[in-house]
Amino acid sequence: MRKVFIAFLVFLKFIGATAQIKNTKVAEVENTGCKTSIAFNPRNPKNIAVAAGNTVFYSIDGGTAWQKASTVFKNGNNSTLIADSKGGLYYFLQANENGAHRIISYTSDDGGVTWSEGIPVNAESTKDQVGPNAIIDDKNNIYLTYAQFDKYSSAEASCLSYIQLSKSSNGKKWSSTLELSQTPGNCIDDRNTTMGAMTTIGADGKEYCAWSNQSKIFLDRSFNGKLWLSNDIAIVRQSEGCDEKTQGGKRCYSAPVLSTDRSKSPYRGSLYLVWSDWLHQESDVLFVRSHNFGDNWTSLLAINDNAAIGHQYSPWLTVDQVTGYVYIVYFGKDEDDKTDVYLAYSIDGGSSFKNIKISETPFATTNLATATCYTSANKGTITSVWTRIEGDKASVVTAIVTHEDLAKIK
Repeated sequence: MRKVFIAFLVFLKFIGATAQIKNTKVAEVENTGCKTSIAFNPRNPKNIAVAAGNTVFYSIDGGTAWQKASTVFKNGNNSTLIADSKGGLYYFLQANENGAHRIISYTSDDGGVTWSEGIPVNAESTKDQVGPNAIIDDKNNIYLTYAQFDKYSSAEASCLSYIQLSKSSNGKKWSSTLELSQTPGNCIDDRNTTMGAMTTIGADGKEYCAWSNQSKIFLDRSFNGKLWLSNDIAIVRQSEGCDEKTQGGKRCYSAPVLSTDRSKSPYRGSLYLVWSDWLHQESDVLFVRSHNFGDNWTSLLAINDNAAIGHQYSPWLTVDQVTGYVYIVYFGKDEDDKTDVYLAYSIDGGSSFKNIKISETPFATTNLATATCYTSANKGTITSVWTRIEGDKASVVTAIVTHEDLAKIK
């Protein structure tokens, strides 16, 4: 009997070390390119919302069952979703109407069930606004960045693109836009275009923004929220910019993602940057960090050193502001051209990472440009979402796991 009991314990340990992370299909979506993002209610962790293009889904049972929001949003496929400390949700959509691109702001105070009427962030502008990203600070102030184009996709030499920042305390009234990029890009949407802006707020209130342009990732910062650098800092090279090519020359969107540690961990104040780029004949997810406000950065660290994963792309980074742990979700393609989703985590401030496959089954896609992934972490629970594309069908999938369970997986 004792031998049977010991064998049973060994079996349980084996199961815990090798068990897959459960995936939940939120819904099928149109395969026209939709950026995914996820946010949770800090006051009710079972209330989660997911944005996929111009559609929002919500869950009130911790992500087991999902419902589509009743609000009909404007036409668009590029969006982002955030939540404040009180559970308020903010949804920003790049609306495409009559050939023009505008950023529209929506708010929800009932967990994503219903949404306010959309409000243009910069109604006075007649220029195209592309690629919204938003974050929220500890005082619930919203920071929205996007790229402004004289005319999106234009090849005219006189057509330029810039990075814009606007702030709001409620998602309804917005400050005048601030132009952060000193060097403009073109409007073609290639490696020489200003794209992929991402803002983060430090533990001391300092503001940072990173973006891609001219095959480099630039950083701007403000120590008082008003004065920004007169010359942007070129941090690292990103040879293809946000318009990356992977296996077989397939296009994917891989913008730089910037975050900071505001926790009480030993790494408080650290800046973290992740992106993907070509190294050694294939694309890799790359990571650097700074401990002195972005003045200096560490050497490049490739997140996954598994040679069987030929191409890694479209990463997203988040920091659990309670534990200080760093999480990076990304796509990885093997030699058979099949794609899986991986979650890398670091408990030592980004010095090292452990990689876990979180997709239950791989998928083969010919349209990488429409596939994105996103992750969020709070109090030891990591929630990831991605677009799964097979042929002409697309679906939104989530995976929710605690760090405790993640650490048990070998």
